[in-house]
Amino acid sequence: MSRKMIPFFATSDDLADILRGVKESKAVDFVHAGMFAEPKVRISASDALSAFEEYLIVDNGVAINLRAVPQRSGEVMYAVDQIDNPHTIVLQTGGEHADRHLVAGQIGTVRSSKESDALYAILAKIIRSRFEKIKSYYVGPRAATLLDSGARLSATRKSPQTYDLAR
Repeated sequence: MSRKMIPFFATSDDLADILRGVKESKAVDFVHAGMFAEPKVRISASDALSAFEEYLIVDNGVAINLRAVPQRSGEVMYAVDQIDNPHTIVLQTGGEHADRHLVAGQIGTVRSSKESDALYAILAKIIRSRFEKIKSYYVGPRAATLLDSGARLSATRKSPQTYDLAR
């Protein structure tokens, strides 16, 4: 199984710029990923994505498969993920955690299909062309301004400052 991933730092404005670029290139849906109590697919408007959420990105109108996952308690939860949706890519938004602390997001896929490879290529091209590469991260213009002003850019909310991104 191939794995493709691009980690990035993006403010909400930087993320909105990526999503505008995607919408200009291709009609896609942003589907909330995760485990849910009800077997319902939740699609978000591309201009209303929340921080610290995970979404599957899929060609507009393509069906999303849910997977029933029995729990120890006896109830059933429903997974929306790439296991049964190889035609998608994953967007983890990251976001602003606290005052002057930005947490990384990423796009990626662990599945390879014609559709997921095409979606990944579009997002990768947009990120690489609009963001600056600093070490192993792509950093949006507004995120770079935060970095230069002394804000923390970290891989996770709990990462020690020792591991923050620095130029």
